[in-house]
Amino acid sequence: MARVLHVLGSLNRGGIEVWLLQALRGVDRDAVRMDFYCLGSDEGVLAPDVKALGSRVFVGNLKRNPLRFSRHFSRILRSDGYDVVHSHVHHFSGYVLRLAHRNGVRGRIAQSLTAPTEQRPSLLRRIYLAQMRRLIERHATLGLGVSSEAMVSMFGPGWRTRDDRQILYWGVDLERFRNPPTANLRERFSIPASESIVGHVGRLDRAKNHELMLDIAEELDRSGARVWLVFVGDGPLRRELQESVLRRGLKRVVFAGEVEEVASLLRAMDLFLFPSRWEGLPQSVIEAQAAGLRCLCSDVITSEVAVLPDAVRFLSLERPASDWAQTLRSMLAQTPLDKHGALTRVAESPFAIEESVRRLTVIYQDAARE
Repeated sequence: MARVLHVLGSLNRGGIEVWLLQALRGVDRDAVRMDFYCLGSDEGVLAPDVKALGSRVFVGNLKRNPLRFSRHFSRILRSDGYDVVHSHVHHFSGYVLRLAHRNGVRGRIAQSLTAPTEQRPSLLRRIYLAQMRRLIERHATLGLGVSSEAMVSMFGPGWRTRDDRQILYWGVDLERFRNPPTANLRERFSIPASESIVGHVGRLDRAKNHELMLDIAEELDRSGARVWLVFVGDGPLRRELQESVLRRGLKRVVFAGEVEEVASLLRAMDLFLFPSRWEGLPQSVIEAQAAGLRCLCSDVITSEVAVLPDAVRFLSLERPASDWAQTLRSMLAQTPLDKHGALTRVAESPFAIEESVRRLTVIYQDAARE
């Protein structure tokens, strides 16, 4: 059995956290044991689900006491005999894997989840990034990324020439899209059947570019389009965005918050909007395609996300909100996708959870033998 310790910020609901929970449900737990180490101050809302599947969850509280974290993390590595440490904390993975190496862990994996754009990083930030990259280069036995852009962000443009640098796409649990919807989105928010629903699933933070989405909603209102904008997710910008909705006088914007039945909500939508400023590879866009939705995304998002090329359109963030609104209206006017066919095509792609779990199992077993 390969004993794996995942390192991440917390087990609150987010892309990597939900994917790891899905992977834990799908993995052969006689072949791989997965535990979780959270660098934040609490376990997170998904911790009970993880524990119910037989995994342990540790809390490091890094910010409060960095020295205590290092001792605590090292003690766990020594006492529990992990074969693999899989770190999901971007460049800080350099320090995490240095500790893992010093404590005798054979397999040390750095995972790149996003491709952030920093136009003018400070001198201290540049020094930090350079040091972390050196540590990753020295201590990681394998580098993984969710897309080509995410690979370049952490490992540089030469990653393709190395066998120890690989893309591992996040697989989606498609079983949820085969079952009848359990959530009635229109009934829950009193949305008339004659009006369209444009949805977005993601954390309410700067990366997702919600202000542009509100600009688009304003343009739709001005044009007389009867279109609702539904945000699924939560985050630090929620209050600010709600106040912006009130200032703008928007009547067809809904904040659904964090929900478990995301697949059901997606299947009730008419189009998916995702104008992010930066991303690695957004799993929610894959899920939207599995739900049979056309997707309008910013062109900073990797084209790898287009499992159904005929269903995904990319638009420049340099274009005004009026262009986005016009494109959205034209996409809503198209013939809806065949939902069964869309789900089948995603199931046959590298983005099915079964395929990513299979690859992950091989990776762990190989890493444990390093």
